[in-house]
Amino acid sequence: DYFLDGISKSRTELQQSMDCISEWFKLPEEQKMENYSAEYLVETCDYINRRVVSNFDSIQINSRIEVENIFKGKTFSYMVDIFIILYTNAFYHSGYIENLNLLTIDLLLVEKDTELVLEMKNNLSSEIDRDELVNIVIEIQEKLEICISSGEYYNYEGKSGYIKICKILNYNLECANSYLQFGLMQDKNHYFTRIVMPKSVLAEKERK
Repeated sequence: DYFLDGISKSRTELQQSMDCISEWFKLPEEQKMENYSAEYLVETCDYINRRVVSNFDSIQINSRIEVENIFKGKTFSYMVDIFIILYTNAFYHSGYIENLNLLTIDLLLVEKDTELVLEMKNNLSSEIDRDELVNIVIEIQEKLEICISSGEYYNYEGKSGYIKICKILNYNLECANSYLQFGLMQDKNHYFTRIVMPKSVLAEKERK
């Protein structure tokens, strides 16, 4: 089982390393993180990736950032966590972890009316079993429904990080009106994750 067995150990080790580094950006409660821009968020995650992932700079990353608002400082560490989870999924679930120069990631972070949209899309190796991937997505979606309805996020992790993302959205960011979508794209050669949340959860003010 490529997804659930073959790469789980390596993916877990990478996630632990990223978690360790991302802890550097978490301040004690008595200290406040300054408000930050979307660009600074992306730059921080790139810095973490470079410290942990060999040949990170060989990945083709296409970023589109269209955000006018400055984000609330208290949301910073949670947003870093979300980004790192999405990147880690792309590294390990694309089938290109040994050939990152073949991996392409499209990152979208834009404001649309009252919403903030975060989307990450990556190509998939021919080694990835598409039918198996669809079944895994269905399984994760079923676990997420249980977690959201019960409010329990600790007993159902499936090595994708999606349950942790839902916990961050619903508990840490108190963003009940957000939603998470993920799965195989129609061309069956790309995988995507999309998170949509109200701008008011993150936005502090518009840039001058």
